[in-house]
Amino acid sequence: MLARTMVDDAATAIEHQYSRALLAVLDDPDPDVRLAVLEGLSETTAPELLDYLLEHIETEDDARVRQLMALELGRLAFESVDDDRLDVIRDVLFRVFENDVALDVRRRALESLGYLEGEDIQEAIEDGYADFSIEMRSSALHAMGLQATQRWVDICLEELRSDEAELRFEALFALGSIGDLRTASDVIDAIEDEDAEVALAAIHALGEIGGQMAINRLRQLVDVENPAIAEAAEDALQEAQLTANPLRPLL
Repeated sequence: MLARTMVDDAATAIEHQYSRALLAVLDDPDPDVRLAVLEGLSETTAPELLDYLLEHIETEDDARVRQLMALELGRLAFESVDDDRLDVIRDVLFRVFENDVALDVRRRALESLGYLEGEDIQEAIEDGYADFSIEMRSSALHAMGLQATQRWVDICLEELRSDEAELRFEALFALGSIGDLRTASDVIDAIEDEDAEVALAAIHALGEIGGQMAINRLRQLVDVENPAIAEAAEDALQEAQLTANPLRPLL
């Protein structure tokens, strides 16, 4: 598949720029090609990509492609769009969140709404969090992390006690993004989580939260025998120290 070849080549050879060619085949009748093309355009901010996403996400017949389109709309909203276009993105994402038949598409639309501001978006996140499915609740927690506001702290702390590792993971992502020093103790406790990915998420969150309590615990973890924990702790410690003293050189 030519599109997949271009994507793979561009990923390994940055001097090969295929964005213009990929944009030209976004309408390929094969959904696998459309999926590969969107993956290959995941770093471009070309206006043509945004136009295509806005025009086609609600009529695209492949749910996998719609998922990626919803995520790309969030990325573009975060990276490169003026206020007028943000309003259009907001409206489209809301329609997808409310109306798409596929749960995975709706949850990705909610995640992308997390990049935007407004009481209506906070209400959508609350609606997603109240959903019966673990997947939608997970996406709501992820959107809380993208919002990074104090409004979500209590919910995220509560989810650290969830039976679902996916929810604990996303709650830690959100707590790290929010960066409230008062949550450091709870996040430290989560390092002992039985799920390895959740434990690593707790370490990463500590680096974002910072503060002396986090720094002290991360210093202890740097010397543990588990190489994954030690490496994650070293990276998080550097981040926490840099936050505490932006002029401090990283050693």
